[in-house]
Amino acid sequence: MASCAGLSSTNSGGLADLDENRPQYADYLSARYAGLMRDGGSASTYYSQALKRAPDDESLLERAIIYALVAGDTKQALKLAKENASNTQDNGSMVEILLAVDKFSREKYKSTVNFQGELSTGLMRNVVARSLRNWSQLGLQEEGVLLPIAYTGKESRLFRGVRLYSDGLLQLANGQDQQALESLEKAWKLGGRYPVGVDALVRLHAEKGDLDAAKNIVDQFYEEIGDNPLIDQVDKDLRAGIDISAPRLSPNEGAASSILGFALAIAAGQSGDIANLYYSIVLLLDPDQDAARLLLADSMRSADRLDAAIEQLQYIDDRSVYYGAARAREAWVLYDQDKHDSAINLAQTALETKPGRSLKMQIGDLYRSLEMYEQAEQLFDDVFNKDAEEGFVDWRVLFARAGMRDKLLRWEEAEADLIAALGYAPDRPEVLNYLGYSWVDRGVNIDRAFQMIQSAMEQRPDQGYIRDSLGWAYYRLSHYEKAVKFLEEAAALDPSDPVINDHLGDAYWRIGRHTQAEYQWSRVAQYSEDPFLKASAKQKLQHGLDAQLTELQVSK
Repeated sequence: MASCAGLSSTNSGGLADLDENRPQYADYLSARYAGLMRDGGSASTYYSQALKRAPDDESLLERAIIYALVAGDTKQALKLAKENASNTQDNGSMVEILLAVDKFSREKYKSTVNFQGELSTGLMRNVVARSLRNWSQLGLQEEGVLLPIAYTGKESRLFRGVRLYSDGLLQLANGQDQQALESLEKAWKLGGRYPVGVDALVRLHAEKGDLDAAKNIVDQFYEEIGDNPLIDQVDKDLRAGIDISAPRLSPNEGAASSILGFALAIAAGQSGDIANLYYSIVLLLDPDQDAARLLLADSMRSADRLDAAIEQLQYIDDRSVYYGAARAREAWVLYDQDKHDSAINLAQTALETKPGRSLKMQIGDLYRSLEMYEQAEQLFDDVFNKDAEEGFVDWRVLFARAGMRDKLLRWEEAEADLIAALGYAPDRPEVLNYLGYSWVDRGVNIDRAFQMIQSAMEQRPDQGYIRDSLGWAYYRLSHYEKAVKFLEEAAALDPSDPVINDHLGDAYWRIGRHTQAEYQWSRVAQYSEDPFLKASAKQKLQHGLDAQLTELQVSK
């Protein structure tokens, strides 16, 4: 910030300047710290306070708005934009973007139909301008106008897929069904799997009577992506044989869906909270766009803003297709807050209210984390049996059920599920690794297990737990030097994993590096939450590898 120059001043006015500007500096530094801690609400508040003392500083205004959006506080962001509309000169600013969004949401389409955005003025402006401009055309309802406006700029394959889905949604809303079908099909063939667009394609096929095409798209989506509340609903409608219509979105719904699609593409390539800006703008346009609200809550949870995440999730009521997903996520947030009884009660209520497939899978995973293995297995079993009735087998369900059966000491059933999962998904690294590691740990099928783990590592070279499996396979083959190599790499990738540390300690011991072995075991004994692993490490610290707990017992 330019005003920080006074901090290094050595002239006679320096201390006076410092005293005068001290509150502004304090607010600015507090805002920076809050931003680093991913506390968008506090960061916005501190930047706003600094802005009051330097109202002409556009960078403070920009940051105050950005962090309000990161926090999901759309009212505050829009308030700041309106209050400072006359103070900004940057045509790529958040102020101008938010004012355009506000005009559009109030159906002032003549004011937004020519809203321009080029990449030179920022990706966000480009995305928002493109969406507002196209859907403003629909809002103006000019007869005979074919939409969308032709796009000739450069774009990635991912962005092109989202744009084609957005074009298809706009064409549907404008009654251009054939053009819409072409756009949506192109997006699908490009590999685009944006749920809102896929849902539109499925429903359009169904409306035209091509139910086979609709069902094939749903099945392929499940095979590649897995559960999604929107796709679950259209799948349920298809199987129930009810009449299905293609979505005809309003301008606000359409612009929101378009921006959300681009937000997902952007989030796929970036970490942090940048996508929150888009999710919040989506909610300014369409407060009922619950997919954006779920994603915003997910981001808040990852930033450890748990109360804020719950606040967003509680906006989603039982009229929404995302109700089950919202309750499952809310239960997970309660789990994060160590409110386990509340999490279980909420999960059970959700299952009684809307016991959908996606909800059962998510609650099953929650029960797994709560070590409620029997209840988790029952949910996964219910999903598997229901899928089977409909002629569908999902390797993910088999994999999840196998994990619970293994925890319940029913290895033969777990092994059968894992082998079956490989039959449907022969190259999945997580299945290859789980089964390979389990065989190695039991001392069976070593050669085949070794090949499976190597295949998994080739696909996921940056995953510590897979390198640990390969290192442990070498260990079980008595190739201790090679074991140390891969186990050290695994520990570097995931230094806090107690199983990896324990395995590395064992391997060090075998090659005579006893001090390093004891250091690894001491970490396990101190930090592991697994009572068997902790007890084993303590015994090995006393007796070396003559400890009474066997490796097989430890793995359990």
